[in-house]
Amino acid sequence: MSRFVAAYRQRVAALVRRVSLLLMMILALALVSASQRAAWAADVSIKPGDQIIRVDVKNAEQLQALLDLDLDIHSHEVGVGPIDVHVSIAEREAIGQLGMTFEVLNPDLMASYAREQADILLGAGLATPFDSYLDIDNTYQFMTNLVIARPDLVEELPAIGLSIELRPLRVWRITGPDKSDKPGAFYHGLQHCREWITGPMILYIADQLVNNYDSDPAIQALVNRTDFYLMPIMNPDGYAYTWIDSTTRLWRKNRRLNAGGSYGVDLNRNWAFGWSGPGASSSPTSDTYYGTAPFSEPESAAVSNFILSKPNLRVHMDYHSYSQLIMWAYGANCTTLPQPDYSAYYEMGQDMHRLIREVNGLFYEPGPICQTIYQASGASVDWTYATAGRTSMTIELRDTGTNGFTLPANQILPNCQENFPAIMRLTEWATAGVVIVVKDPPPVLQAGAPTIVNFKVYESGEGYVPNSATLHYRVGNSGPFTPVPATHVSGVDFTATIPAVPCGQNVEYYFRADGSGGFQAQNPNGFPVSQPEPEVYTARVVNQIVLEDHFETDLGWTATLVGATAGQWQRAVPTNDLAVAFDPLFDSDGSGMCYVTQNGTGANTDVDNGSVRLTSPSLDLSGGDVRISYDYFLYLSNVAGGVDRMLVEIDSNNGAGPWTQIALHVSSGGISWRRHTITQANLDLLGVTLTSAMRIRFTVNDANPQSTVEGGLDNVRISVGTCPVPTCPGILGDMNNDSLLNGGDIAGFSAAFITDPFFDPCADLAEPTGTLDDEDIAAFAALLLGQ
Repeated sequence: MSRFVAAYRQRVAALVRRVSLLLMMILALALVSASQRAAWAADVSIKPGDQIIRVDVKNAEQLQALLDLDLDIHSHEVGVGPIDVHVSIAEREAIGQLGMTFEVLNPDLMASYAREQADILLGAGLATPFDSYLDIDNTYQFMTNLVIARPDLVEELPAIGLSIELRPLRVWRITGPDKSDKPGAFYHGLQHCREWITGPMILYIADQLVNNYDSDPAIQALVNRTDFYLMPIMNPDGYAYTWIDSTTRLWRKNRRLNAGGSYGVDLNRNWAFGWSGPGASSSPTSDTYYGTAPFSEPESAAVSNFILSKPNLRVHMDYHSYSQLIMWAYGANCTTLPQPDYSAYYEMGQDMHRLIREVNGLFYEPGPICQTIYQASGASVDWTYATAGRTSMTIELRDTGTNGFTLPANQILPNCQENFPAIMRLTEWATAGVVIVVKDPPPVLQAGAPTIVNFKVYESGEGYVPNSATLHYRVGNSGPFTPVPATHVSGVDFTATIPAVPCGQNVEYYFRADGSGGFQAQNPNGFPVSQPEPEVYTARVVNQIVLEDHFETDLGWTATLVGATAGQWQRAVPTNDLAVAFDPLFDSDGSGMCYVTQNGTGANTDVDNGSVRLTSPSLDLSGGDVRISYDYFLYLSNVAGGVDRMLVEIDSNNGAGPWTQIALHVSSGGISWRRHTITQANLDLLGVTLTSAMRIRFTVNDANPQSTVEGGLDNVRISVGTCPVPTCPGILGDMNNDSLLNGGDIAGFSAAFITDPFFDPCADLAEPTGTLDDEDIAAFAALLLGQ
C-alpha cells in the first residue's frame, strides 16, 4: 500500500470519527430543543441505533397496526406486502412484538449519515459535483460556472417564482447558438428534498450537454434543435433544511407552517389533477399532506405556471428516488391512457429501460404509476400530461432500498451515467416531428419469399405526411438502398415488404417517414436523419424458417399442469389488470396475442404450488445451422436460490425425451418482455442431436406458494440456415444459355462476380463449390481456350 493511500485512509477515518462526535453533540442539542422543532407525526430524525427495515405485512390487520406506530415510512406503496420503514431500537422491538417479520436493509443509519457527511467534507473543492453531494449554494454555483464557461449555450432565466422562505426558484436554459424557440424539454429534481441523488442527476445532464457539445455530434444535434430547461432544485427551502443535521436529513416536504404548528406540504401531492385523492393525506403532519388547495404552495404553482408559459415545451421529467422505476400517468387512478398514448408511453418506457440496463446492468421497471407502485393523487406527472398536454414521466433513481435516501456518494456518478442515455432518448422522441418504432425487426428472412415487416409511426410535434413512410433495403453491405413504399394499415400501424432474396445473403434495411414541419425520421436510431450512411437492421437469409409463431392462431402448442394448482398457460390477449402489478401490459411484438400463465384478473392468477409447461409442435431441424429466438416474460417476487424460474428444454425424439436444458431464466424482468437467442454453437456445446422430429418446451415453476410467479411467451422464431448449393441448369460456363462456350459468355461470367448476389451456379466451375473465386476464373479461361 502506498503512503499516499494509507494517509488518505487515515484522513477518512479521522473525518468519520470527527463527524460522528459532532453528530452526537448535535443530537443532544436537538433533544433539548425538540419543542422548537417542527411538529412531526413520524420521527424522521436519525439517531444512534436507527435502521431501515423491510417489514413483511401479511394482512390488513398487520398493516393498520404498523400504521398506528406512526413510523417514518420510506416505501412508495403502503399496503399489504413489503414496506420499508425507518425505525428506532424501540420501534423495531414494537414491530417484533406485533408478530411481524422483517429484513434489515440498513443496519446502521447513523453510520450512513456519518459516511455521507465525511464524503461531503472530502469532496469539497473537487473538480466535479459527482464525487459527493453539493449543498444549495454549490449546486447553483455549478450551473453558474457553466454559464461563465459557455455563455453561447447556457443562460439562467429570470427566477420563475419564490419559495415559502423567499428563495428564488432557479431554472437554466441550454440550447444551441440559434436562440429562437425550439421544441422544449423541462427536467427537474428535488421536489422531495430528502431525495438527494435527484439534484446531481440534473447537474449531470447539464454537464454532458455543455462539455460534450463540441465533441459529440449526437449531443450537438440534439442541443441545436432543443431548448433544455433544467431545474436542479424545485424545493430549495426543504433541501436547505435537510443539510442542517441528522434530525432534518430525511425531511421530505416544503417548509410551509401549517395550522396546528406542523410544517410542510408534499409538493408532489399539491398539483391540481386528482388533488386530495387516494395516495395523499389531509393530515398536515403526514409526509403526503396535499395542502389546503391545489397549487397552494408557491413552488408547485410556479413550476406549473412555467410549464404553461412555454407553448414549445413538449416533455417533462420529474426525478425522484428511490426504487429504480420508469413511470408515467396515471397516478391518481388506474385508468388506462387512450391510444396511441398508451402504446407510445409503453414503447418509450421499454426503450429507456433497455438503455439504462445496457450501462451498468441495473433493472429499472417501466409502467404506469398506479400499476407500478401505488395510487398517488395530485402529482406532477398526471397534471403535466392530462392538463398541460405534454409528455410527462418520472424516474425513481437508485437504489432499491439497501441505502434508500442516503445513497452513498460513490453511486452518484454511475447512477447519472446509466440514466443519461435514457433521458436523451426521451428528449429525442419528444422533440422529433414524427417517431418510427419497429417492434420486431426480423433478424432472419425466409429464402425465396417476401417478408412483411410491421412498424408504427407516431406523431410527436408534427403531423405525419401521408405516403412518406418507406422501407429501404439492400442485399449485402454496400451499394444503394432500394426504397419500398409502406402500406398504412390503420392508426399508427404500417407494413412494408422486403422482396424475396436468395439463400445465404445478408439484407440491410431501415425505415423513413416525414413530418409536416419538415422533420425526417429514421429508424433505427435516426432522430432525425443526420448522416449519409444510415444505421441499419441486418437480417440473414436462411434456407427455411421452421417456425414463426406470434400466437395469433393455434399452431399446435400443448399446455400441461405439472403439479401446479393455478397458473396454466393460456393463448390470449393479456388481460392487463392495472390493479395487479405483475402482469404484462401487452404482448411482446404488437400482434395482440401471446401465451401467458393464467390470463385473468386479480392477485390469484399466477403459478402456484408447482409448474406449468408449454410444449411446441414437432419441428424438423435436421437441416442444421439452427437459430432459436423467443420473447419471454417472467415476473418473480422471490428470486432467492433460483427455485422460481423459467426452464427451456429441447428433445430430439418428438417429445419422448430425454430433454436437454438449453436456457434457464431465474431473474425477474418486472413487467418487461425480454428476448433470448440460442444458436447452433450453443446446441453443439450441449451435445444436442438435430433430427426431423424435435420439440422445445417452456416450464415456469413456483417452488414457494407465498411468492408471485407469472410467465409469458411470444414471438418464437426457429430457423434452419444451411443453404442448398444451387446447380447449373445447363452447361457449366454457358452464361448466355445458347449451348455454346465462346466469347459471348464472357459478359455474363464477369457479371456473376460483380453483380449482387455475386454468384451464379453456371460460373461455379471449380472447387470449392458455392462461391466464386480465382479458381473459377482460371477454369473459365481454360474452357474458352479449349483446354
